[in-house]
Amino acid sequence: FSPLLFTLPKAKKKEKFVLLCSGKIYYDLIKHKEDKKTAKDPAIIRFEQLYPFPKEALTKFLSKNPHVKELRWVQEEPQNMGAWNFVNYQLGMCADKMKRSYVGRKRSGSTAEGTLKAHQLEQARIVEDSFS
Repeated sequence: FSPLLFTLPKAKKKEKFVLLCSGKIYYDLIKHKEDKKTAKDPAIIRFEQLYPFPKEALTKFLSKNPHVKELRWVQEEPQNMGAWNFVNYQLGMCADKMKRSYVGRKRSGSTAEGTLKAHQLEQARIVEDSFS
């Protein structure tokens, strides 16, 4: 059993970043990519479980893709509520010299955007920003 989604994708040589995520946002990222809403084609890695963190699998992926210079963690939850703090620490253990960035909602005291329309707009922004 691998805690990563099925198999690790191959990163395209032209792309200098990889998208990492967990949960439903993976499907939004894949749909955005498949609908050709972006010219960028990064590998998208979905973590099926975050603990124990799959350091070996991720380290192996990065060693096979030395052109990757940035890891972007994408999450739906606000920055202070999702897995970002844990994942950022773990990524530092695997790729301490590599740029790591967060894409998602800003810090918030609430898990919800307030309305469905606001949620949909924010979700679209997150997905778009992931590929920028």
